[in-house]
Amino acid sequence: MIMPALYVRSPWANLIASGTKAIETRHYKPPDHVIGEWVAIVQPRCRGNPKARVRCLAYISGFYKYRDKQHWADELTSHRVNSCDPDFGWKEDKPKYAWKLQMVADINDTWYWKIISGGRVWTTVQVGFRHFLETTGGYGTCSELQSSQKTMRSLIPTSLQESCEV
Repeated sequence: MIMPALYVRSPWANLIASGTKAIETRHYKPPDHVIGEWVAIVQPRCRGNPKARVRCLAYISGFYKYRDKQHWADELTSHRVNSCDPDFGWKEDKPKYAWKLQMVADINDTWYWKIISGGRVWTTVQVGFRHFLETTGGYGTCSELQSSQKTMRSLIPTSLQESCEV
């Protein structure tokens, strides 16, 4: 199974994996094809971390645009990015979007997850379908997801996505 993967730097990748960071912020909307899908969160190679690795899986349930800097500041405990961060903080001249990470599944054994070449923001990973199911606990933590249909394109039908949203 090949799935989309998003590069997220440390410490934010670890915060997503621990469930502490429930919103990923970017200056653009997420691509349509990842909304309502599981994506792999890849922690890129950096000092002290010689190899990129899949850190966790996250289910992107939707997104919204921040109205202003105060709206951004009010959600600090969900996105965990300081407004004065020079790379990822609030910028008055750029829109800021919140990508809702509804469910997160930590990766215990990275050996099964192969990162395929990609860009600086998005890439793809390859994993066996069985390992994907084991990682997500059979499609996720929402009990209604346990009975969802098994398809390779969309693992969670739209009706279940809506009923399981927080």
